Amino acid sequence: MSAEAIFEALGELDEGLIREGREIPRGNRRPRKMLLLAAVVALLAALLAASAFALGIVPFSHYRTARGDEIFTTSDGQRNLRSTGEETCFVRDGRIYIVLDGEEKDITKKCSEKKYYAWEHTYEDGTRLLIVAGGTPERMGYFYVYFFPEWSSHTGERICDFPCFYDYGSAPWVARAKEELGLDFLPSLEPADHGDLIVPTVAELIEHGYPVNARGETYGPGGQYVDWLGQPDLELAMGKNGAEGYIRYAELQEASGAGRVHSAEEALAWNEYVRQRGPVEIPVYREDGETVVDWFVIG
Repeated sequence: MSAEAIFEALGELDEGLIREGREIPRGNRRPRKMLLLAAVVALLAALLAASAFALGIVPFSHYRTARGDEIFTTSDGQRNLRSTGEETCFVRDGRIYIVLDGEEKDITKKCSEKKYYAWEHTYEDGTRLLIVAGGTPERMGYFYVYFFPEWSSHTGERICDFPCFYDYGSAPWVARAKEELGLDFLPSLEPADHGDLIVPTVAELIEHGYPVNARGETYGPGGQYVDWLGQPDLELAMGKNGAEGYIRYAELQEASGAGRVHSAEEALAWNEYVRQRGPVEIPVYREDGETVVDWFVIG
């Protein structure tokens, strides 16, 4: 992951917390249960090597910040962020709050569509944490950035996280914060062009959750959205021929062997089975979960 990429901490939120326009803070996350073939291979490599250094992307050195986040440098020289999953900013009773040093602070009057609230803290080693929140109680969003005192082409000088954002790319308060705080490096999260494929926007996901097709299946993007809403039945993906659509999560699990590997012996057996079986293709559907537009290759 590059220094400017968002580290996507795995986990799921209780779906009861995603309601009423995000009027309550998030609770603790639960680990996301998904094993892809690549994960099986990584597990096998780790078991055979009897080492934590699987695929060269493992914690090499790390420390935990006062906020509770874990910042670690992997053996390939990349610096990453593992979030605590705890809410930093939230909306309650029509008011926007930020949690600083364990205490809630009402910042509603300091935020609007064009105004933002910024808070920063410098740790003993010189690492600086900047938290920026803005918007209205109906359209609140926030992000935070860690700046490091040293810089190298490998570890980079900053990493960002966007645990909560609403129409991030077009929010006036974000544009103002980027200009006034010198945050021009922040990645763009502008909505992508999906053609005639129905893909829910960030705004729709926050307000309504995943849409449901006529088959009763939820559909939408995965990634960080799984942290908020859980795993959709149909997850956005790109087929081998370049067509965008949705793959069925149950079919992905079946083809990738999710839940079948629990030991070194099972990992070896599954790896041999995959070697003999060869690649497997599962359908890429439209949002209806029926119309096949491409194929997704596993293995």
